[in-house]
Amino acid sequence: MYSSFVYILRCVRNGSSTYYTGMTNNPKRRYMEHKRLRNKYTKRFHGNLYMEYLEEFQHRDKKKARQISHQRELKIKTFSRKKKHNMIELHRNRSNAIMERTIRR
Repeated sequence: MYSSFVYILRCVRNGSSTYYTGMTNNPKRRYMEHKRLRNKYTKRFHGNLYMEYLEEFQHRDKKKARQISHQRELKIKTFSRKKKHNMIELHRNRSNAIMERTIRR
């Protein structure tokens, strides 16, 4: 089985925060790239960066797993800030379990 992930990062700077939604097949590597400002999309984030949400998609076909997660990423990007926040809170336990298994090992 191949895995692909959708994630939401929260950047906190000067008391305000911004959400960034993305996808990857390696959440640990991707998070570190964002933290080191090695990504053209998050270079504008100059604050503390937190992984707030992580969702995993598995499929026996690598291309299909990526396609499914990309569709989910695009859907989440249409959400309002409040809807993203509510989704993060609602699925915090599940996200933390996935993060524990994939990032914090």
